[in-house]
Amino acid sequence: MDMPGNKIPSNPSVTPNAGLNPQPPATGNTSSESAQAFGRKTSTSTGVRGFLKKTWQKLSLNKTNRSLIGRRIKSMFSALWRLFRGRKVAPESKMPSLRKEEQARGVLPEYQGLVKSPPTLKKHRKGEMLGKGSFGSVSLVTNKRGKEPEKPLDKVYVEKTQKIPANNAHRTREINSEVRLQRESPSAPEIYEEKMSKPKTGDDGKQYQEHRMIMEYGGASLSKLMQSWMPAKPDMFNMTTAERKYWKRSKFSASREENIGLPLNLTRNVVLQLMSHLVDLHAEHKIHRDLKPDNILINHKGKVSLADFGLATQNRPQPGEDPDNAAISSDRAGSRLWMAPEVMAKQPYGTKVDIWSAGMVLLELLTGERIDHYLRGQKHEIVYNPSAHVQLLQFIQDDPRLNPEAKSLIRQMVDEDPMKRPTAIEVLNHPFFQQAQNIQSASYADLQSQHLQAFSQLAAQEQLLADIEAGKAPEDAPNLDTVRNTVSQLGETVRQLKQRMNELDHINR
Repeated sequence: MDMPGNKIPSNPSVTPNAGLNPQPPATGNTSSESAQAFGRKTSTSTGVRGFLKKTWQKLSLNKTNRSLIGRRIKSMFSALWRLFRGRKVAPESKMPSLRKEEQARGVLPEYQGLVKSPPTLKKHRKGEMLGKGSFGSVSLVTNKRGKEPEKPLDKVYVEKTQKIPANNAHRTREINSEVRLQRESPSAPEIYEEKMSKPKTGDDGKQYQEHRMIMEYGGASLSKLMQSWMPAKPDMFNMTTAERKYWKRSKFSASREENIGLPLNLTRNVVLQLMSHLVDLHAEHKIHRDLKPDNILINHKGKVSLADFGLATQNRPQPGEDPDNAAISSDRAGSRLWMAPEVMAKQPYGTKVDIWSAGMVLLELLTGERIDHYLRGQKHEIVYNPSAHVQLLQFIQDDPRLNPEAKSLIRQMVDEDPMKRPTAIEVLNHPFFQQAQNIQSASYADLQSQHLQAFSQLAAQEQLLADIEAGKAPEDAPNLDTVRNTVSQLGETVRQLKQRMNELDHINR
């Protein structure tokens, strides 16, 4: 018996719960019915296609979720691609993440996409010529006008050109070695592009090749810095005969009263960076072999870098050898006034030859004088003069422009016996540098220079860390933990230097 209100509708197309879920009336054949009529497969709510369709319908209702899922899918495919290429997937960072605006790289324009990219060998604009020799030249170059107008800032770069005989295997190997060692050295200007041209016929009818490279502008050389600091040489034409004879007999370019070196704080900062570069260079068993003021660059920020790796060499020591005293080469290479005695004598030598050269550079920066401790022997051959070395040591001891710490350090660095010379690390630990390296006793100028260098290094390491975490780092990049530790240490150094500078500012008010 049917109860009132519970009657089953006579229309079979209406369900009992039609009042709760009203369905629109069917009008004609549906698309699925048409597809079945023509024998095509229909998309049902089951299977992969149905699952994806339902998922996309849910995501389309929420743009935030759709964007999140898209990023996760992209990250998953990126990880699979890195695994496919044999690269290690960077684990999730455990360091407290800072926004880019809160990091050091958020302050410098070069990390904000505001600086134009380096010029190329094909497209650049030449500027002032910095130097020219019989087989090459160095010139300033910039980007051509109109390149990347959306980036307002432009940097100055350097183009170095070397001319060599065509198909000369020895010179080609030397240039390739120079490029490799300079690219591997963090203390050298960065090379952006280099190329060897095809053989061409010169004005003399001989075949030549030209090697060109675009690299970072490291600044002016110490020689130019000293020339601008020291007084001009006397006019030889307006001298009396006696004055001219005295000048020609003089061992130096001017008398001690006329020669003045660079300020002590500036010299100490320059040599401190130079020795830090030698620590990294010697740790890889590399020798520069041509350290002199012409090959030491300093920019407007006080950053020091090494140039001209054309004579640099590298050789691994034999098992059991002392790496600091291992013989790496016996070739005579370098510039005479800064060349160690063992190099001149063509004896086996190692990294200590750079220590001798750096000692002569330090002496020149502090006194403004270059001392020639070599003599010309028979047939104009240059030979080492032991008596001149004795005079050199006496000059260092008697010069009133050198403080006791400088005298002690230079005498050790120019010792005749390379075994008695200090290593680059031992030079940095000498009392001459302790005041500058100690934050509490350093001058404000030293603190400012160290803070500037540490801040730039911190920004570069932060960018490298971001590239590693994003999977954009180069193949030879350090591992993630190493970069994280470097960022942490540099950040602490910057904080301590800034704190001490603020304390000195407060004291001086």
